[in-house]
Amino acid sequence: MAHRPDTGDPAAAASAAAAELAELLRRTVAELDARGAHDEALGAVKPGRGFGPISTATKMVRAGRAWRLGVLLIDRNAELYETGSVTRAIVPLRAVTNRSAEAEARRDDRRAAARGNFPDGEVVNFDYSPIDTSAAALDEGSGILSLQEGAVMVRWHATDPARRLDSYIADRLSLLVAE
Repeated sequence: MAHRPDTGDPAAAASAAAAELAELLRRTVAELDARGAHDEALGAVKPGRGFGPISTATKMVRAGRAWRLGVLLIDRNAELYETGSVTRAIVPLRAVTNRSAEAEARRDDRRAAARGNFPDGEVVNFDYSPIDTSAAALDEGSGILSLQEGAVMVRWHATDPARRLDSYIADRLSLLVAE
């Protein structure tokens, strides 16, 4: 994305940045697809239903596929998501005693993915969040993306310094395609 000087009209700058972002995302999808880059499953957690002893177990259901680019997920429709949690669809072996609550939660996530009929060992992204790429959202900059001096920026965490999104995606593409 080209750096454009401040024109004095924040709405126009945000609108131009949003249009450039949409084009960057379309080009990214085309490049990932053309290079045959590995994508990963998207899953949605479906809580168990029922009452008392007669209930179904929590499982993950298919919600599409996306490429993981660090803190971002991008699907084939050039929609952008903030990475959430990741697991593998594996039926866990018998429980080991004295495990931490976090280890048990990860075990439950693996089991829920396996119940969702994902292929054994498949990587499943879940609890991800859609990213608003509109001009208003970029101008507000309250999420993972923001607009600074006409350039769309991304940050890993709210306390981390922002980085130009186009260079971030280029770096992540080189890593993903090299695998």
